[in-house]
Amino acid sequence: MRHMALPEAVVEFLQKPNLAVLGTVSPAGRPQVTPVWFLYEHGRILVNTSKGRVKLRNVEANPAVTVTVIDGDDPYRYVQIQGTVVEFDRKNGDRDINRLSQRYRGRPYKYPPTDAPENRVSLLIKPLRAHTMGFR
Repeated sequence: MRHMALPEAVVEFLQKPNLAVLGTVSPAGRPQVTPVWFLYEHGRILVNTSKGRVKLRNVEANPAVTVTVIDGDDPYRYVQIQGTVVEFDRKNGDRDINRLSQRYRGRPYKYPPTDAPENRVSLLIKPLRAHTMGFR
């Protein structure tokens, strides 16, 4: 699989804390989408989840994903990135959910009663293709 270098305008756009939608495919072939926080760094997209979540089970079975990021100020401006999960980082999951919470909420992550720091997993996604709308 070839890595795709994203255009500079897309990289700039991905630095804004817009919400993303992560699309995965279940082992039965059903699509599943979830709104997620994300970071784009070092040429990869970082998404964080918890053990036991459907999206984690799906990407463990099939690492192909789509990440769509919609501009919060203009919903007709977005980037859709097809990629593959290349790493499951179970060591830094707690650190990463706190980084994401700082980015989106300006404070550390508040764990719900059903979650714990050791349950967090970061998914690192390598972009393979990108499609944009509303970019000049």
